[in-house]
Amino acid sequence: MGAAGLVGLLAVAGVGCKTRVDIDGERLKTELERRADVVLQRPEVDKAFDGLADAVTSEPAVTRNGEELLGQLGSDRALQPGFQAIIQAVGEHPTVTKVMARIARDNPRAGPDKLSELFEKRFSDVIDSPEFDQAFDKAFAAALERPDVNDAVQLYERAAASNPELNRAIDDIVKARMNDQAWSRRIIALNGGKRPDRQLATQLLLDKAFSDERLARFYVDVVSLPVIRKKTADACGRLLQAPAFQGHLKHTLRKLVGDAGFQQGAVAAMAGLMDAPRDAEALATPIRALLERPIVGKQLAALLKAVNKDPMLAPIGNEAIAGIVADPGFAATLTKLIDGW
Repeated sequence: MGAAGLVGLLAVAGVGCKTRVDIDGERLKTELERRADVVLQRPEVDKAFDGLADAVTSEPAVTRNGEELLGQLGSDRALQPGFQAIIQAVGEHPTVTKVMARIARDNPRAGPDKLSELFEKRFSDVIDSPEFDQAFDKAFAAALERPDVNDAVQLYERAAASNPELNRAIDDIVKARMNDQAWSRRIIALNGGKRPDRQLATQLLLDKAFSDERLARFYVDVVSLPVIRKKTADACGRLLQAPAFQGHLKHTLRKLVGDAGFQQGAVAAMAGLMDAPRDAEALATPIRALLERPIVGKQLAALLKAVNKDPMLAPIGNEAIAGIVADPGFAATLTKLIDGW
């Protein structure tokens, strides 16, 4: 689910609780979601999510299934004309011609086959570099913020937020604390022993229990849980193998590589990568130019929507969430956020 949505659920779960100190549940929910969006940009939180992504993609099953899927895509007959058009145009691009001339000058004894090998190695060195990973992550993150794509991403957040297993786990933890008289006494103590009014009580709770620092620590702790890595990797591995997902992905790629504008953008991006300095910001420029093309956002949004509504794929996410919320470590981390102030 969306990280901001998880914190929002905490507030929703507590709205109906009968507490001796009145809390503005709607304000609490709105402010928690706003703070969560801010906290997710903090370096330590961003680093934690990057670490999770690296860990998941390095899992043997995910790597193996990803490579198998790439092999299927490479041999898909419907994709071949588009791929061939891009490859041919790349070879004829002035920038690539210049790079090839430079390689030939640096390797005067190399024949045509060797020169092609050296060119491929140079390109592989670029796309396998950490600078490229950083550049792609940055450009792709910007693509996800496009309104059409972001609307599709929110479908997953809403689906996760309505997951009964997750709601039950959060509801049990929140109500157990908020129905406790000690909860009210602590808020009253924060106000110097006087019962605060509704708005002041809400602000005290936000400042003490849900400060930016505590929310950031919560996200870092959650993302670092072994169960998160395991269930996320399991889900990714299953998704990559699922015929339904593969069908949706192939459909999307056929739409992209068959589009003349996308082909031109892909050629320009590949040529730009070959000539750009080995710097994340410089490498991000050609990638961003490709991902900013309208057809990319349109097809990415369509892919996300198709996967989200596919009944054959829903069990993958639901089972992952169920496994996470059943883990004692997840419950302990939620309890720490709710009760550890």
